[in-house]
Amino acid sequence: MERYIEVCPAAPLPTQETLGQFGYARDPRRLRIAVNIEGQAVLHELCAPMRFVVGRAVLAERRPDPDAWITEEDLDHYTFWLSARVRRRSFPNALDQRIGTDSHKRIRKTLSKVESDIEALLYSLSTEKELGEEETYRMRVILLAKPEAAANTAKLEVLETVRDKIEEILSDKPGVEVEVVDLASSARMSVATAASYKNWGFEDLSLEADIKP
Repeated sequence: MERYIEVCPAAPLPTQETLGQFGYARDPRRLRIAVNIEGQAVLHELCAPMRFVVGRAVLAERRPDPDAWITEEDLDHYTFWLSARVRRRSFPNALDQRIGTDSHKRIRKTLSKVESDIEALLYSLSTEKELGEEETYRMRVILLAKPEAAANTAKLEVLETVRDKIEEILSDKPGVEVEVVDLASSARMSVATAASYKNWGFEDLSLEADIKP
């Protein structure tokens, strides 16, 4: 039913470039993925401020290039990265209202202090249903640190402070029981544990700062 589509240009990079911190949808401003062109993987970069909107009708006039494609894994990364530009949360509306816009902003502001040292802010809910006022959401949160940051004593102390601040922000919300706000290294998290959590997202962080496409 959408009348418009959002597009983000992908610019090819020199062969010596790597995914770095811009791979796997870890950075909210830039994404690097490999585009296979005639059987050869060419690393491309996308910048969020460069995206634009066109009418959906343009799809009727275009055809995918049969000699250019990306892997299913990279498609997942691209979909997650691009959809994060749309300011819609995946929380139930009832939970979103209980946490409140101001608290969301405070959490984002707190995360921005350690953005380069974390992989994600993860959460797990007792239910995804819309609960009544008399019912309580139980929530578990993990601040997922990059391995090199978790191994650095000074950075680990800062991350612990951020973890405590997030717990403080969430602790006094009516109808929300925060069971734990944990700090973990991505190098020590199992796939099974990660699969039981969702990414809180970084869509409220500035997309325009420090961008030089």
